[in-house]
Amino acid sequence: MSKVEVSEDGDVTTLTINRPDVKNALDHDTMKALAEELREIKRGDSRCVVLEGAGGTFCAGADVNELMKFGATKPPEIVEIIENDLHDIIRELFRMKKPTLAKVEGHAVGAGCNLALACDLTVAEESATFAELFTRIGLSQDSGGSYILPRLVGMKKAKELVFTGRDVPAPEAEEMGLINYAYPDGSFHEEADNLIQDLASGPTKAIGASKSLLNYGADHDLDSTLEREAWVQSSISQSDDVEEGVMAFAQGRDPDFQGE
Repeated sequence: MSKVEVSEDGDVTTLTINRPDVKNALDHDTMKALAEELREIKRGDSRCVVLEGAGGTFCAGADVNELMKFGATKPPEIVEIIENDLHDIIRELFRMKKPTLAKVEGHAVGAGCNLALACDLTVAEESATFAELFTRIGLSQDSGGSYILPRLVGMKKAKELVFTGRDVPAPEAEEMGLINYAYPDGSFHEEADNLIQDLASGPTKAIGASKSLLNYGADHDLDSTLEREAWVQSSISQSDDVEEGVMAFAQGRDPDFQGE
């Protein structure tokens, strides 16, 4: 049985972490498989990428059996493990030129929490919880948490979440801007799938370009960001979807974007 399952539904590719017996905890094979599948998807034709967990839980973070090996491993080797396995996933999610969405049921904790937050959009059922529990087991963060969290909730709140490692219920996570939506459990899949279809039917090139601009603008000054906007806009303006979008607007109808 594959630890990461890939399914296609029209323009949507779904990656499912498939280790429900250990709450989808990440061992090295799972991390490597996720990174490799994301690289394949990046080269493919899908227009939206969904990340989820099997069995009603998103991801319990790193597999405890992997963590127990750290005490007998030298720091340079630990760096190599984290960088080559786990952090490749974060880089691929950030650099994906198509929208990514985390669909969270149950718990998303530690590295699992940061995987969910690294996606462009994160939705959860109301009963789900999120936790940056690294300090609760004596560790500092990995998987991009120190980069992502302050940008989502501000430095004060990020420090609170990291220092305490407390569970954050999905409705509170939505209120603080940690996630986009906390949907009622009974309608979670319907609401999430509606949003996914909206993303998959959108102007994929424009969304990818906008994603790159937002990521760039978060770390650069105004002038360089404005210059980058002008160059990216000039490139995107040549796409078929722009012609369709302008025509649809003029005709008072919904656009039929093809992602081209």
